[in-house]
Order: sequence, then structure tokens, then C-alpha cells
Amino acid sequence: MADIRLELDSEAEILRRLNLESGGAVQAALDNAIVRTTDPYVPMDSGMLAQSVRGIGTGRIEYIMPYAHYLYTGLLRTDEAGHTFVGLGESKPVLTGVPLNFSTEKHPLAGPQWFERSKADNKDTWIREAKAAVGT
Repeated sequence: MADIRLELDSEAEILRRLNLESGGAVQAALDNAIVRTTDPYVPMDSGMLAQSVRGIGTGRIEYIMPYAHYLYTGLLRTDEAGHTFVGLGESKPVLTGVPLNFSTEKHPLAGPQWFERSKADNKDTWIREAKAAVGT
């Protein structure tokens, strides 16, 4: 009777070989596809918001401008007196429920909740590009 010995690669080695490890090529490809296809949905004035993207390759993409969350929610905020312009260091504590008006001159799909809207339109592209990055 012959002894049979089966040696398997570790989970980490299999993930590395397929470029699926944390911070690997597949995550970077997916994040890049998300940022590229989502850009037309991001509000655009000077371009600073779109240029503030951080986290590519981590699976956690963030727009780091101080006003990013405000634009993402898409709702007007004011101070307690109802002023929409608030000086540096002051806050806008009152959420009015009034939708912001976004210019579509530079980014035709600009508006709030840009990730969710882009995902609805581009999810298949994201999956296709992630699959293409898997090394076999």
C-alpha cells in the first residue's frame, strides 16, 4: 500500500497568486474602475473634490475635502439664523431638507449620493475589470 501525501498551499499563498490579497492588484483595479466611472457623478466646480480621492487599493475610497459629506448628502444646511454662507470654522448645524442644486455643466451626472448612482450604472464594468485583474 502506497502512502499518499497531499500538500496544499496556504490560503494566503492562494490569495497572493490570484492577486486577491489585501491591497493587491485586484483591489487596486476595482478601486480605480470605481473612481474613473464615478467621476462624472461627482459635483464639479474647481475639480478639487474629485482630486481629493484617497484610498485606492484599500477598498475604502474617500473624498477628503471638508465639504465632501455635505455635497454627498445633497441637502442644504444653514446656521441657526438661516444663513447659507458660514465663515471658516463655523458650522452649519441646521439640516433643512432642501435639495442642493448641482451644476451639470462640467459633470453631466453630478449630484448627491454619487457612489450609489454610479454603482447602479457601472457595477458590471467594475466586476469585469476586477475579474480581468485576477491572475491565473
